[in-house]
Amino acid sequence: MRALVEGLFPKERLLSYMRDFIAFEVTNEKITKKGAKYHQFFAVRKAAAKAVETHRAGTDRRLGVIWHTTGSGKSLSMGFLVGLLRRRPELENPSFVIQVDRTDLDDQLFDQFVAVRSLVGEVKHADSVEQLRDLLATSGGEVMDD
Repeated sequence: MRALVEGLFPKERLLSYMRDFIAFEVTNEKITKKGAKYHQFFAVRKAAAKAVETHRAGTDRRLGVIWHTTGSGKSLSMGFLVGLLRRRPELENPSFVIQVDRTDLDDQLFDQFVAVRSLVGEVKHADSVEQLRDLLATSGGEVMDD
């Protein structure tokens, strides 16, 4: 209990958790509240900080990898990361393209992102390269699933 209190309750961290790491997933008209697990919270915050850092001029632009095991919440972690990054003014309204190598994973990620649109915003799906080009020609700030 002490680790939880000391780890989560510093004011800045608690506010960040409440703002950026609680998603209201809407599926079949049912609303479910989902909160980040410990590993998601800290990994996503580090990944977001690294993304902002590599966006600056003169950096090597390397981001790194987040590794999760099966069932650990990778899709939700991606949603939390997109939610954090889309609110960073220094990234100037970024677009996100999520590309996968399997149809079942494509469907799963698309459904997950749509379910947590309260964090990630509107999600669009491209079925072809031409559709993806059209989506990328917009002013930005969108999530696209290819």
